Amino acid sequence: SSLPAEGISRTSFARKVLLDPNLDTRGMLVARDYTGLPIGFMLAMAPDRPIEDAPKDLDTGWITLLAVAEGSRRRHVGTELLSRAEDWIKSMGRRTVLVAPYVPDCMMPGLDTSAYPEAFVFLHGAGYHTAFCPLSMDLSLVDGWQVPDWVRGRSARLTKEGIKVAVFS
Repeated sequence: SSLPAEGISRTSFARKVLLDPNLDTRGMLVARDYTGLPIGFMLAMAPDRPIEDAPKDLDTGWITLLAVAEGSRRRHVGTELLSRAEDWIKSMGRRTVLVAPYVPDCMMPGLDTSAYPEAFVFLHGAGYHTAFCPLSMDLSLVDGWQVPDWVRGRSARLTKEGIKVAVFS
């Protein structure tokens, strides 16, 4: 419920998180309120197995999911989860921490700043910066979708190079 734009289902969570061969449950952090109800969650990854054909990257850890219930925000829940995730990643010998996109099973290709502006402010306040802007792999193709101007420009350059780009039908 704290990541409504992601459409995370039990099935996608099981496939992308629980069945990941690099999952280490020590990186799964849950914050609970005084009654035991979860109010925050963070998933940190420090893979030791190569991802598909890529070389091992034993210097990088990822925070692939982070969420804090709306009523628990600005109460240091996210700060504590982030601190513990960073500490765990460092304890695994990693020097770099990236917030998404962990492949092959990222929940999101990066932080959606329009859907989660508070998370953007939170992460920048914690010292993180924007390294790149990923493109989402999910887009509704109905209700007035148009080819973005940058795609048209790139398509024109590729056409000059002899590469045809066409709209999928």
